[in-house]
Amino acid sequence: MQPSDKSRGTQLLLSKSAFIAAYDCPVRLQHRRDKLPSSKSDDDFLKLLADGGMQFEALVRATCPGKVFDRMTGNPSAAHASSLETLAEAIKSGTGTLHEPTFFAGPFRARIDMLRVVGKRIELCEIKAKSFAGPAEGWDDCQFLPSDYPDDNGDPQIVGKRGSVNSTWRPYVADVAFQMLVLERALVEAGVDLDMLEIVPALVLVNNRAACSVFDARTNVHYAVDDSSVDADDRGLKEWRLRKPPPEGWRSPLICIVDVTEPVLQLRTDAKKTGSRAARWADSTLDEMMEDAARIYRGEQHIDPVDERGWKCRDCEYRGNGQPEDGFDRCWGIGSESARNLTTLYYGGSYSDPRFGDGQRWLHQRVDSDLIDRPLTVADLEEEVDVTARTRCRAMQMQAERSGEVVTVDELPHLVQQRLHPRMPDSVLWFIDFETTASCLPHFVGDRPYQVVPFQFSCHAVPVRSGVPQWDKTEHREWLFDHADLSATGLDIDRVFTDRLMQAVTHPIGGLEASDSAVFHWATHERTVLGFVRTRLMAASDGVDDTARFAFLDSMIGSGDDSQGGRLIDMLKVAEGNVFHPLQRGRYSIKQLLPAICADADIRDMLKTLVDDARDDGSVRIGDAWDPYKCLPPVGEILSGTSTDVAATSSKGTALNAESVSSGTDAMQAFIVLRYGEDGTGRVWNTHEKEQLREALLVYCKLDTAAMVAVWRWLDGLA
Repeated sequence: MQPSDKSRGTQLLLSKSAFIAAYDCPVRLQHRRDKLPSSKSDDDFLKLLADGGMQFEALVRATCPGKVFDRMTGNPSAAHASSLETLAEAIKSGTGTLHEPTFFAGPFRARIDMLRVVGKRIELCEIKAKSFAGPAEGWDDCQFLPSDYPDDNGDPQIVGKRGSVNSTWRPYVADVAFQMLVLERALVEAGVDLDMLEIVPALVLVNNRAACSVFDARTNVHYAVDDSSVDADDRGLKEWRLRKPPPEGWRSPLICIVDVTEPVLQLRTDAKKTGSRAARWADSTLDEMMEDAARIYRGEQHIDPVDERGWKCRDCEYRGNGQPEDGFDRCWGIGSESARNLTTLYYGGSYSDPRFGDGQRWLHQRVDSDLIDRPLTVADLEEEVDVTARTRCRAMQMQAERSGEVVTVDELPHLVQQRLHPRMPDSVLWFIDFETTASCLPHFVGDRPYQVVPFQFSCHAVPVRSGVPQWDKTEHREWLFDHADLSATGLDIDRVFTDRLMQAVTHPIGGLEASDSAVFHWATHERTVLGFVRTRLMAASDGVDDTARFAFLDSMIGSGDDSQGGRLIDMLKVAEGNVFHPLQRGRYSIKQLLPAICADADIRDMLKTLVDDARDDGSVRIGDAWDPYKCLPPVGEILSGTSTDVAATSSKGTALNAESVSSGTDAMQAFIVLRYGEDGTGRVWNTHEKEQLREALLVYCKLDTAAMVAVWRWLDGLA
């Protein structure tokens, strides 16, 4: 095969990542071409997922060894030529595996995760660390699973019951389809007769039904930048290697390969099944979308953002904070502030505007038509005609923002009395919050991919005497797993977690025995985690007597699958749809509601009493939203590796550095550091830094339950 003589080095070629990012809005191609800031570049959760993807790819390479191409970013034409040459040799011999070959064709470029050649069959494999319910026993090297392979409920996974690609899988199928088109065209340009070959597009996915061994557990994967086994050309790249190599011929059961020939064909030939939300591509097949996207990206065509504006802009990666070169502002122009305000509407994607109807475009139509002398807000919207749970909640938000006052339903006093107040005059109010992690490659041998691991909890306990909460006698109880023991199993963690939680929510407080009183949490996470733990303990076959643990878990969540059973009470179910604060900006996340209610001086003071590390510098006046999460002792520089000797000091006297643990993603990253002593950058943490991180985790989780105490008191005051 001979590559085209046409130089690729200076061309602006459309990559698969650029195309997939613009799948629902081609305007993003213009923003990307102009190098506008993207939120994805600073998204810690996406970086965490990327690390998991690279660890999984290392596992796939160990299972399917072959030639690994360096990226040769300085010479793209050479990368293309080398890939074609190696592929030609593999086709000639009838066997071969290529990892990360690069191909160019016309205005496109694609780096393919893996190509496997078997005779005249080329298997184009996109490796994705996405969970898939494959065979529990693992996979046969020659057997690809069909795209309609059923999940645990018997439903097809990648394609729906009607044969179309499911929306959650569409970006992955489109990714493979893009690469297939580029490979086909590159081969044709090189003089290859495609009729002599069979190209099979496939997704290499994570089998969530299989249990890991010592070879495919997260403990066996490490970052290899400074490893002497890494070639010089690979140094500095984000690469992972297996510490303990598996035996020859080993096949990890965590890997499954799915044939997506039919789904890819759908997207490439049927415009109705591409599923793109782009107005410009409403009647285009994927191949047509690619051609048009390339012209836009190369500046041969310009798109007026007005044609694409709508509710989808709320989650655009180019929506910054109104700083210079903000893509959102560029698209919305003088209406950008109005659009930002209106995208805080509660579930606004389903809003049926009395003036403009429903659908994604109501936001554009509202901003485009209301030419008033100030930015629009949710207070300017009209209530909907149809009455549903969501329309009622949106109406409450509109009323709250118009009046500047909290809006409640008439039933709130009854709900608070029935759901939040203890049944006995002398009792205890328990509040719990869990921190968990889930990894593509399991953290513990014998666990399954993405198995939830509870590694921390916080519990606030408020004694109640004669029906009156004794706020000044509130106690705090906490637990954080000791990560030093790398020999621990997932069942070990489940049991320690269960035992410590049992002690926390049953041990007397202030002389009160209240082991059967309600335990409050926010949203479904805690109930779900306890259900997972119970299921795993019930399936255990190691001979440990878990009778007492089963009794406790049943008391917490009920003995069946009732989402309302047991001691657990979801406070979100009391708040959502029944109360709306004018400052909560359309969301009921505890991290959104808490700053709103902290506009009240009493609630703010209560928070600072419960969590003395949440410092208030007085810069936010009473009556404005105050976010205590931003006031925690700063430690984010430890995670980012930029800590300095200049440090703040927490209430416990420990030196801390710049940014706080402020999200569940931070907590998951901290878990990795504490368990392995290193992260995805090759940096090793010292004992002092890990102690700082432990304290930060404890304070962060403590604030989560303190927030629930504050919300309970706020709701009770309203009622």
